[in-house]
Amino acid sequence: AMTAYDTATWLSTASPSAYAVGWGVVYLLTISALVVAGVAASARLVSIVADLDGARDALAAQAVRSERRRLSRDLHDVLGQSLTAISLKGDLARRLIGADRPAAAREIGELEAVATSLAADIEAVARDEREVAFASEADAADDLLRLAGIDVVLDLDVDGLSPDASAALGWAV
Repeated sequence: AMTAYDTATWLSTASPSAYAVGWGVVYLLTISALVVAGVAASARLVSIVADLDGARDALAAQAVRSERRRLSRDLHDVLGQSLTAISLKGDLARRLIGADRPAAAREIGELEAVATSLAADIEAVARDEREVAFASEADAADDLLRLAGIDVVLDLDVDGLSPDASAALGWAV
């Protein structure tokens, strides 16, 4: 392949025909245009790469914020319910300790079970493995209300709920 210098040298030393001169000029113009286009495209590519880096950083920051919100929400729900249950069981055990020691011992045992369950729930939240479902959240609320001494009648038919609806209702509970 001839370079632009070779073509210019050939045109200046030989006695080329008009046809050869025309093709030489077209060749030089084409190569020059391709070089200019390549340089312009390279310059544009640098700004596109910078824009993509900025977008990637923004998406990463958004993902971090979203994960923090999820973790905060899930921990609030898990801790709030479990700590309330622990508090109620502790209060009940304290009241029963003088009057009914075996019942107080049962309450303390259940308190330990709630605390152990809380630790497992926190690990599940941290690993994003905690599934929220209406039926399980309603059962947990039922248990908590019963611990508080409130009589509860729970009659749920959740077989027809979609997973999204079940999760939304579970968060509401």
